[in-house]
Amino acid sequence: MSRQRYPNPTGGGTPTTDYEQYGYDAAGNLVTMRNRAGQTTIAAYDALGRITQVAYPGATPDVATTYDLLSRPLTVSTPGQTLTQSWDALGRLVSETGPLGAVGSQYDLAGRRTRLTWPDGFFAAYDYNVAGVLTGVRENGTDWPLAAFAYDVLGRRIGQTDRRGHDPLPLRRAAADRGV
Repeated sequence: MSRQRYPNPTGGGTPTTDYEQYGYDAAGNLVTMRNRAGQTTIAAYDALGRITQVAYPGATPDVATTYDLLSRPLTVSTPGQTLTQSWDALGRLVSETGPLGAVGSQYDLAGRRTRLTWPDGFFAAYDYNVAGVLTGVRENGTDWPLAAFAYDVLGRRIGQTDRRGHDPLPLRRAAADRGV
């Protein structure tokens, strides 16, 4: 058990109720977390050390997770809602089904995602160059790009254009140069 007390912000000393506390099981898994407001989150693990239940304080819904034999999540559930994930034999996520429907992925032989399909049937197709680098994303199998990417000879992304032909990267680079 670990406890961190905080000093009284308006006076001397340390109040007995203003602390964070963490509890661990015999395997070293974090099982209880108490915040400074006195709310406790409780976690449960299976024999393989995978988190299976999280009970949150207050109105936050609890979460339960199940796994396949390779420790990949199969279901993540809250009261009244479940997200189910399916994996192929190569360990790639091929579908996620939730309250709003299923989202599916397809892959090429090299393991790259080639298609992402939403519940309404809309899909995005992914294009790669001969080096296996993502060069574009198209909508519904058309030649109309949602995004196109350019790279330098070292494989670093140097350009990106959206469907209107705009390149958002210079704005991001300028912000990064300013430390934003």
